[in-house]
Amino acid sequence: MDMTDQRAAVSHPGLLAALFVCCAAAIGVGIAAYAMLPANISNWVWLGIYIFLIAAVVVFLLKRQYRLLVRIFIAINLAGTGYLLVFSGNGPALFAWTWLGALSLGIGMTFLEWLKINNRLESTDQILVGSTLGLCALALLAYLLGSAGTFASTMNLPVRFFRWLDPLPVFAALLLLSGLAVPALLRSFRDWQHPLKVNLQNWWKDPSPAAALLTALFSLCLWGLMIWALSPTIRYDSLVYHLAAPEKYVENRALLEITEPMHYYMSHYGEMLFTLAMVVAGQPLPNLIHLLSGFLLAGFTLRFGVRLGNRRVGWIAAALLVSMPIYYDAATAHNDFFVALFGFAALYLVFHWTQSGVSRWLWIAGIMAGFSIGVKVNGAVTAVIGFLAILAFGIYKRMTIGQGIKHILLFAIPVGVAYLPWALLNAIWIHNPFYPFLCSIFPCPLSGIDTPLGNNSFIGKLVSDYLLLFWNTTFYGQKYYIENFGGAAGGIFLFSLPWFLLTGERKPSRRAILLTILTSASILLSLPFTSRTRYILPIIPLLCILSAFNFEAAWQAINQSRLRRGLGITAALTLALYFLITRLVFTTSGWQIAERYPYKVALGLETPTAFLSQSLPVYDALQYLNKIGDGRHKVVSVGNETRMYTYSEIHTVYYSSEIHRIINAARSPADLAQGLKDASYTYLIEDRIGIRDHPAAYDLPLTKPEFLNAYARLIFSRKDILVYQLFPDTTAKPATPGENLLVNPGFESFLPEGMAAGWMIYQNPQFGTPAHSGKSAVLVSDVAYVYQRQPVKGNTLYTLGHWSRAENPAGVNIRLQITWLDRTSRPLEVTIKKAKATSTWAWNQLSFSAPENAVIAQVNITTDDTQTAWFDDICFTEGPTCK
Repeated sequence: MDMTDQRAAVSHPGLLAALFVCCAAAIGVGIAAYAMLPANISNWVWLGIYIFLIAAVVVFLLKRQYRLLVRIFIAINLAGTGYLLVFSGNGPALFAWTWLGALSLGIGMTFLEWLKINNRLESTDQILVGSTLGLCALALLAYLLGSAGTFASTMNLPVRFFRWLDPLPVFAALLLLSGLAVPALLRSFRDWQHPLKVNLQNWWKDPSPAAALLTALFSLCLWGLMIWALSPTIRYDSLVYHLAAPEKYVENRALLEITEPMHYYMSHYGEMLFTLAMVVAGQPLPNLIHLLSGFLLAGFTLRFGVRLGNRRVGWIAAALLVSMPIYYDAATAHNDFFVALFGFAALYLVFHWTQSGVSRWLWIAGIMAGFSIGVKVNGAVTAVIGFLAILAFGIYKRMTIGQGIKHILLFAIPVGVAYLPWALLNAIWIHNPFYPFLCSIFPCPLSGIDTPLGNNSFIGKLVSDYLLLFWNTTFYGQKYYIENFGGAAGGIFLFSLPWFLLTGERKPSRRAILLTILTSASILLSLPFTSRTRYILPIIPLLCILSAFNFEAAWQAINQSRLRRGLGITAALTLALYFLITRLVFTTSGWQIAERYPYKVALGLETPTAFLSQSLPVYDALQYLNKIGDGRHKVVSVGNETRMYTYSEIHTVYYSSEIHRIINAARSPADLAQGLKDASYTYLIEDRIGIRDHPAAYDLPLTKPEFLNAYARLIFSRKDILVYQLFPDTTAKPATPGENLLVNPGFESFLPEGMAAGWMIYQNPQFGTPAHSGKSAVLVSDVAYVYQRQPVKGNTLYTLGHWSRAENPAGVNIRLQITWLDRTSRPLEVTIKKAKATSTWAWNQLSFSAPENAVIAQVNITTDDTQTAWFDDICFTEGPTCK
């Protein structure tokens, strides 16, 4: 008996209560996560926007205005798409995305036609399987073009003739593939044209309530994703290696062995797709390619749900997946959705084989499973599940041993062949084809992982990461997804528990029970990877389908209850609130930017350079280094791991074994300076925020005054990012103090009307004693202060310093403040550093690089509140040191 055929005479209060409690728990966790956002007006703005949109959708549904609701969202989507294509500046990336997506589908359909199995699938399955196969082919193409130089060097061939990650060979290869793929694509489109036309007409003219609801839900999710996908990356892992490696490959026009960090050796098929995208159109195309994998994964989830249950189960499962806050990852240049897509597609095709009996599907499933492992090693989970499913089906069908071995080999051989390219490359580079694993068998010149369970025993993992996983990922989600404040998985882990058993049915759906067993086994096999929710993304679609079975059972219960109207309204409002909370948790993914969503750069209202300058603190420093000489420097970075947006080699203290060897060998600052010189380091980046966040990790002689004062010179400072030029010569002298640019810095000269010469005043500051030197100082507060304007040069380092003392014995907070102005005296940026003034005179100093368009600097002498303090001997000079 199928679950979808269950009939209930009562509302099954146990089932409904369980799902309501799960939903309430997810809502509570989401509210707590949203409340942890840094205080900002944008928090309230986005809350209001989502409340308005979701409330409007609920009202339209309650008034049964389904057709109007669908047409409104279609109009919004079409208008938004047109704007992005024409006015946002992202048109080329969107056209390239469309081309590569169509090319992927065409390649896949050509392959399926060659195997003569394309007509064994429904049209939707053809699109999903064909597109996924095409992505595998494009990843392999980028690998072949990029690795040609590496293999040429092993055969002593001139490498310069094999640097093929260049626009000319890349576009030539893509155009050739396009020519081969177009015929199959056109033939397939002719087959799909009629059913597609009928479905679109029905959707437009007479949509069902479910169609209207899903149109609204997917649209609301889509635009948040598109905003992130159309912006330059600012995510940590992308900056460290997901996009940093492709950027270096494109710059080198080949796969370049980069020893630090070790993640570069794990940059496989996912990063190959990003490399191809970087050659074709640059950013934001890599984000869009990853988003395509997210869309395809949702499609496979829908189809698997339909085939295990019914259309409603499939659409609910897809909606639950897309509405998960962790779906944000799909719109960024990570690789986890590639792993999930290839792995889950492999499971789907193994399931299709069990129904069709066509063994060639096992071959394709093996290819996809191999590419999943070739993206990231946690893809092995779905490969093992595929093996077990084939074995179990063979036993169930009482196949002979020979038949069983044949089917397993049909799946296993493509898995190995698909992973083989990376095994070869890692064997050439570090002599370990399975890096970072199996370090007890193969050499690991860099840090590796000997056992996937880490320091925990299997039993410990079983309890903490299996039996408690559903609870922990919900209530302690910030530990399982460190990119936000919690709630990234929504309620999926709780929704997926077998609540349908509470319906009291003696014989629940066989498929539901089998799916529960399959999911449990998948989680058990995922024990080495359960420390992060996104590491187990390949099995989350199974959780979404299980959740959909539970919601289907609940819908059946409500529909046949005498209280169905009241229960239906309660359920609808609860789910609307749940969806609202998922959008708010999704919003927390942008905690590092004031707008929470990078809509300005996505819509073309600001340039990518301006966005990166505001959102990525180290960006301006890297651009400054790019303009020195040819921009290619060897840089040691302390507290910051960013390797993108620069021509330089960035070696970070966190990952670089070379830097640690230099530090450990140094017995004095002079030894340290000499060691850096011998290793060709010329600049040092110091991220003060990163150092403050992890003081123990960065308590190093590199940042000590005795080293910096003698062997380094500050040349750039902005947003707590400092750049030093290294001077290894032991005779190097500190920078010569610059001339004071201020007029009357000690308040010793006065105009006839009693105002200090050169200074402008606000309200009524006082001049007199006590003075630090001379006869006069100034007494100010934040409502009565003095200021002076002086011409400056953009991107030049300036230093502001002053002596101060408080009138109040308890002390007062004071400011070092510079307002940077453009040619029209419009403020560009305000630089403020706060300090504490006591009852004795003390010197405070701030160095900061002027914004690129700055023409005037306004030096404000003020406190941080209404309390007063004395200031004297103000210095504002070019360079790192005041006289």
